[in-house]
Amino acid sequence: MNIKLAGAVKHFGMFFLKYKELEKFPFNFTVFDGPNLCKWNGGRINEDITLTKYMVDFYNKNNIGVSLTFSNDIIDTNDKTGNYLLELLDHNPLNGIICCNEELRSYVREKYPEYKITYSITGHSNSIEINKKLIEYYKELESLYDVIVPRFEMGFNPKFYNQINKSKYELMVNDTCVYGCSQFHDHFLKMNELNRNFKEPWKELGYEQCWKIHDCWIKNFNPDVGSEKDREKYGELLGMDFTKDMYKKAINLGYTNFKIMGRENKTEDLKSEIFSHLEKIKEVL
Repeated sequence: MNIKLAGAVKHFGMFFLKYKELEKFPFNFTVFDGPNLCKWNGGRINEDITLTKYMVDFYNKNNIGVSLTFSNDIIDTNDKTGNYLLELLDHNPLNGIICCNEELRSYVREKYPEYKITYSITGHSNSIEINKKLIEYYKELESLYDVIVPRFEMGFNPKFYNQINKSKYELMVNDTCVYGCSQFHDHFLKMNELNRNFKEPWKELGYEQCWKIHDCWIKNFNPDVGSEKDREKYGELLGMDFTKDMYKKAINLGYTNFKIMGRENKTEDLKSEIFSHLEKIKEVL
């Protein structure tokens, strides 16, 4: 069982103190983050956090991988910060990147063949219609990437999971959105834009402006609560905020990769979230 945990850099102190507790779980762990104000970062608006060699060595010596969220849609492979971070991972096969840009994927595959490359959920379109074209799209990703993070709505839909290699897919387990969000991809593109165009977005644009872009764009939707109507209507097909029963079904279906989000949260909240989900997985194995 492979588990990705948010906050490799921002919450390093928590992992430093709690890594022995992680050893109690029979899983392979990777931690991920978007550090060093890198223009390649995506998924969240850049914060001023710095990945160091000490951090990478600490994780790797304890058999924990480090994955960089290089999921910006537009990438200049000559970027000094991005290349520095790739080198910092020290060609260790425990480590990898999360991306959706084909040029970066090819670049890393050629220069750093040891790294595991994950296709980011941020690369998918707004549409969730499962048809021949969508399945072909995911099958193409299977041929290019080691792991693919599908949209939330795909994981428990038999029209999807009966046609893919489930061992190559990583399900996000604790995020909340609305079913079939029509602004899903556009939201990520806007955050990517800030990371490319501003060295320190939160400082340069200010908290209020950045939060408007970072926070959910759907009026009156509270991501901390999720859409109760969607949960009632779609059940497990919503694919979000996993229960123990959802883990049991996912594992029985053949999924072996799960991703716990929350790098933007307070450390105590993230710690609680992580260990709550690890216990659920352990109990159903």
